[in-house]
Amino acid sequence: MDRVALVTGGGTGIGRASAHALAADGLAVVVCGRRPEPLAEVASEIASVGGRALAVSGDLSDEEDAGRAVRTAVEAFGGLHVVVNNAGEIRRNIRLHEVGVELWDKLVASNLRGPYLVLHHALPELLRAEGDRCIVNVSSTLAVKPAPGIAPYAAAHGGLIALPKAVALEYAGDGIR
Repeated sequence: MDRVALVTGGGTGIGRASAHALAADGLAVVVCGRRPEPLAEVASEIASVGGRALAVSGDLSDEEDAGRAVRTAVEAFGGLHVVVNNAGEIRRNIRLHEVGVELWDKLVASNLRGPYLVLHHALPELLRAEGDRCIVNVSSTLAVKPAPGIAPYAAAHGGLIALPKAVALEYAGDGIR
């Protein structure tokens, strides 16, 4: 079976670079996130140099969209070996008392619920796969050294730092890094 990677936030920045690096190493790559145009561009770039890639757009903090991204990877390429949780969203210069509950929920969903949902759906596939399997959660230094005006982002990314530590302990015996 070919090795397969799922990269969230794969249309720009770190996600885009991760997708290209994984494809260069011979993995089939599914890039996913909210904006279809940059995702399609990355998939096209990978395909243009002989790689295999698909783009899946959706809101990864929505359970159906997160599950669909994982299912697409498995159905298209036969399995899943690598998950890069990179998608996230930041709003700057908003003091905590100005952050409404709706905005708080949206930012925590984007930055913490989304990675949880992707892992929730991906872990059964990682457990079924053979060989080297790993999870990479991309967080931010702002989680450990926050700046003013980003409290929801910092709080969610603090959780995103703790999440892979707990997952590593739970799945190390299964060979998942």
